[in-house]
Amino acid sequence: EGDVNWSDLAWPPAGESDEMRSRVGAITLAGELDDWAVQGEAELDRPGLPPGTLAFAATGDRDHAEVLITDGAVLGGSLAGNALWRWRDDATLSAALSAKGIDTTAFYPDMPAVVDAELDVQGQLTPLDMNVRVQKLVAATAGRVIEAAGTAQLSDGAVVFEDMVLQSAGSRVTLNGNTATPLGLRFTAGIADLGDFLAGGRGSIQGRGALGLGPDNPTLSLDLLGRDFAWNDIRINEWSLADSLAASTDSIARLEWNAIDLELAGQNLDSATLILDLGRERQSLSLLSLLGDYRLEAGVAGRWHDSTASLQDLEWSGRLDPLLVSSRDNVLVGLREPAGLAFSRRAAALQQSCLGGIESSSLCISADWQDSGRLSIGAELTALPLVWLSSLAGLEWEMDLLASGRADVFLQGGDVSGEAVLALSPGRVTLAEAEEALFETGEGFL
Repeated sequence: EGDVNWSDLAWPPAGESDEMRSRVGAITLAGELDDWAVQGEAELDRPGLPPGTLAFAATGDRDHAEVLITDGAVLGGSLAGNALWRWRDDATLSAALSAKGIDTTAFYPDMPAVVDAELDVQGQLTPLDMNVRVQKLVAATAGRVIEAAGTAQLSDGAVVFEDMVLQSAGSRVTLNGNTATPLGLRFTAGIADLGDFLAGGRGSIQGRGALGLGPDNPTLSLDLLGRDFAWNDIRINEWSLADSLAASTDSIARLEWNAIDLELAGQNLDSATLILDLGRERQSLSLLSLLGDYRLEAGVAGRWHDSTASLQDLEWSGRLDPLLVSSRDNVLVGLREPAGLAFSRRAAALQQSCLGGIESSSLCISADWQDSGRLSIGAELTALPLVWLSSLAGLEWEMDLLASGRADVFLQGGDVSGEAVLALSPGRVTLAEAEEALFETGEGFL
């Protein structure tokens, strides 16, 4: 037997202005291990909501517990529910929860919502085999109402959905299938306004797809079409994502993303194409982007060291090749030779990659990151014409100065350190189309 009492508890503990408080509360325990009972009650307050009370009663023995919410007038709404948990053998659980008008801001301050829900849970915990039936789930947030209903089954190694539907205004997503089977988890999407699901987003999406996570034969297929997409600094007039190759035993998926009329952080592009090849032995990603007569090409290819390793232990290595900018079949800037690239959950590294272009100019970069928070970047510059920087800055200057040097930067936590050496060749600077020099320079060092 025993009692626990408290007063003026707050959540979150930091004491923010929006915190939820429990002015008073108590839990009482009575009985023996073979026949025990627990009762609890707490008064809850949150600014902007009427005061509430949450109370429960529980009984049980060495093998099980039964819990009943006896008073759930909290967070501006009401809660009701019960649960039965048997922890012997397969550890079975059955529960029902009903919520009406519950304000969830205290738990998710970045996504305030008012929620109505009717849920049933049945199954076992060891091994996991749980069935969740969503009879009703309605969330009103940021001027939108999102609804969900259907059934989900969670088990070790698989997720199964049956007629799971998410909808908001004119948008609807359905989920059916089993991630562990060859057909996989299938979905259809008809999203009239992406903003119904993504804060700050805009655009429409239509399509379907499937995801299979079977250990011997994982698969992914997609067929999506989007229009008038916008989010943060990204705008795309039209895009598509689809399988560019029929599924085979040699490939998990080969997806091709095409977009026309893009704007990325203020930079306009005519079109862009990304091809992701998820082969079982080898993986690659290639990019082609066009702007007028200019063409950007980039690609990486490599393989997992052990594709059967856990996500935490996966390691990938390959190379960056190509990376070039051209105009009318003339290479302006390009990677002089393939550069090694590797990453894992704990580290990532780019071996020295050198870009060359006009005459003997080059820029070489290497980088190394560790999950300890350490990042090191090295850069080496050879005979770079400063007229490029003048053009980028919008200056109407002509110059024949060349810059060479090296810089090494190290970041650890919030600390930054490094060293740099820069040399400038002798030269002259003139205004565009002028014959006389504004000034001439000798050799310089920094």
